[in-house]
Amino acid sequence: MAVKIKKLRVKIKGYDAKVVESSSKMVLEAAYSTGSKVLGPVLLPRRRRIYCVTRSPHIEKRSMEHFEKNSHVRLIDILEPTVQTVDSLQHLELPAGVDVEVKSLLE
Repeated sequence: MAVKIKKLRVKIKGYDAKVVESSSKMVLEAAYSTGSKVLGPVLLPRRRRIYCVTRSPHIEKRSMEHFEKNSHVRLIDILEPTVQTVDSLQHLELPAGVDVEVKSLLE
């Protein structure tokens, strides 16, 4: 009894927008080369975290530094993937600093 995968959802996260874009293009090329239908990449809203840190630990409380960290997310849906599609996604070499999460939706 074989289980047929209806859709793969690939979520790519990272702090650098250029690296996230290049890795999403690599995922798209891997999916297109195996003949699967692709929806995306969908740009999800970036998450912006701001941190306030005092410059000196003992005096001048009003003197603070502000740092921010932006995280960029792309979402790609691969419809009707084949075994070759899953195999090519597993053997894909992505750059450092990118987190890839793959979920499969079964029939």
